[in-house]
Amino acid sequence: MSQIIPPPFKVEFPEQIALSDRIDGERTNVAASEKAVGALNQKVNSLEGYQSGDIKIHNGTIATIPSGWVLCDGANGTPPMVDRAIVGAGGQYQPKQVFGSDVRGTESRTLSAGQMPSHGHRQSGDDWGGRGSNRVIVHTNGARKAYSTHAAGGNQPHNHGNIDVRQKSIALIWIMKL
Repeated sequence: MSQIIPPPFKVEFPEQIALSDRIDGERTNVAASEKAVGALNQKVNSLEGYQSGDIKIHNGTIATIPSGWVLCDGANGTPPMVDRAIVGAGGQYQPKQVFGSDVRGTESRTLSAGQMPSHGHRQSGDDWGGRGSNRVIVHTNGARKAYSTHAAGGNQPHNHGNIDVRQKSIALIWIMKL
């Protein structure tokens, strides 16, 4: 029968219990050595869930970031993730590459004559059998006058204002384990 003695905590085992440096959970008559318990303790500690440099989403406020974690704002060795989304790296983008823009407008564009919608300008007049150039001739009180169309517009670029192309989103906090 085992007996517990006050500190320094000594335990005595009956002879049928063996001492082992290996813990496998299979045997019921083996006591673990200090070495085996230490090795198991190291394994358990390594399973804490997060290692230094791991990044996760924090569903709280900056004031409630857990101890041992920091805001990913570009300081303390963290990536600048404030107001950013994540894209998988390894193809077109390299790890830690920052890209993208906050610009959500459209480019200004000046249309060329070829980009203008097809259209014509019509003028009418009477054909009195005369010969000459392809001008519209207006006859008033015996005098002839020629009229031509002129270019309209100021040849200025235009745009269509800002267009929000962001997907529906929710803002959460990116944090990194120190």
